[in-house]
Amino acid sequence: MHLIKDIQFNFLHLNKGVFYTVVMLFAKPNKVISDYIIGKRVNYINPLQYLLLTASFYMLLVHYFNVLPVFSNTEPEAGIDFGKVYAWYYDHYSFSLLFTIPFFSITSYLIYKNKGYSFLEHIVIYLYIGGSKVILLMIMYPLFVKWNLDSLLNSMQLVLFIYNVWVLFLLFRSRSIWLDLLRAVACVLSSFLTPILIMIAIIALLGHL
Repeated sequence: MHLIKDIQFNFLHLNKGVFYTVVMLFAKPNKVISDYIIGKRVNYINPLQYLLLTASFYMLLVHYFNVLPVFSNTEPEAGIDFGKVYAWYYDHYSFSLLFTIPFFSITSYLIYKNKGYSFLEHIVIYLYIGGSKVILLMIMYPLFVKWNLDSLLNSMQLVLFIYNVWVLFLLFRSRSIWLDLLRAVACVLSSFLTPILIMIAIIALLGHL
């Protein structure tokens, strides 16, 4: 009896934590991240669980409809088929996120080093950002299944980019709005370059084996 009650409590608490975390990560993401880092965690789901849970739902969605959000007319360049790169990225999205998060985190850690957050705390930041980006993808995914337009994919990527910038902007606010915005944009752009270059190099290397 006690075991059943414990399971029911944990399940309801998890559901409440997921719902509250999702809502707050779109309403006040800086509060969620700040609270979790300083130890106020009772209302929030663990950031790694959050990312894995959302990524799992996304993967089920993708494999159910069997439609990947990739550009329709991507031509190979320098012997690399970027269409396949995009397809692999979205077909293995949870792995791709886990792979890129350390690069995003080290970039934000270096750019915002004066803010006093450790590298592991930047990992927490991007685990939450990553999970929320998956939710945004799931919201927009039905549109892509219906129309499958390159312009829609560009819009999806832009929305994810804006969300990432917005979270960093709110979390690391200072006195200068424009400087904060510029730093957030520079951080996100820089974060994308390193993993993309590494993935391209790996795919190119595998292609020559």
